[in-house]
Amino acid sequence: MADKHRNCLIVENNILIGLDLAETLRALGFASCDHAKDQNAADAMLAAEQYDLAFIDCGLEQEQVEELALRLKSQGTAVILTSTTVDRAELPAALSTLPLLSKPYSMEAVKALLD
Repeated sequence: MADKHRNCLIVENNILIGLDLAETLRALGFASCDHAKDQNAADAMLAAEQYDLAFIDCGLEQEQVEELALRLKSQGTAVILTSTTVDRAELPAALSTLPLLSKPYSMEAVKALLD
């Protein structure tokens, strides 16, 4: 289970999915879960906060997903990609080693990735 001091950034263009994931993460022990609807909103949050974990929706522009994921990873943030339609084989090579969580996802699936 996540430590209470951990915080998470959720980059998800569907607000309901983002809010549901934030609720799940809080139930799993995350102290803070910020939601950004796109890369611009994520950049604004990243200017003010350091995150332990980020969930990034592959439904954003592919270049945005790749740039954001690699930047966060280089800063020591754990990154998990999420998608309803993207298969691991479709990911750019630079992202192929990152965990991929298929939507819709359950608390058990999220927890399994965090353990």
